[in-house]
Amino acid sequence: MKTVKNASYDLDEYKILVELYKFYLDIVLKTLVATSTVSGAIISYTLSQAEHKSDHTLKLSLFGVVLPVIICFATGTGFIQAIPMSRELTESLLKIKEKLGLELAPHTQNLTKTLIWAGYSMTLISIILSGFFVYLLIKC
Repeated sequence: MKTVKNASYDLDEYKILVELYKFYLDIVLKTLVATSTVSGAIISYTLSQAEHKSDHTLKLSLFGVVLPVIICFATGTGFIQAIPMSRELTESLLKIKEKLGLELAPHTQNLTKTLIWAGYSMTLISIILSGFFVYLLIKC
């Protein structure tokens, strides 16, 4: 039997989980944009500087591509590791939604889908950049 005290507790927990979902989604999107921006800027700068350097310094400057590889791989791995926690959040919200008899809950699957998409995309980008780095080293 539901009591007012339990319903109040469930509602408070529901509100906290909704805020947590919004916070997580915000952080994921900001991290994705920042990672893409920083990595792109570093690669753009490195390649534009590579045109004006001698062979010896050219090889050294190409190591500027390694930093975006590390950044993208770390970000992608972090996103992939957060997927189970996102699913747990979704399950918790759905359970509380049922307890409270609500018709609608936040679509937390969007967070999970974003983590999957962003995690695997960032990891793939780091692999492509690693191949590009090796290609540039061989070419020089």
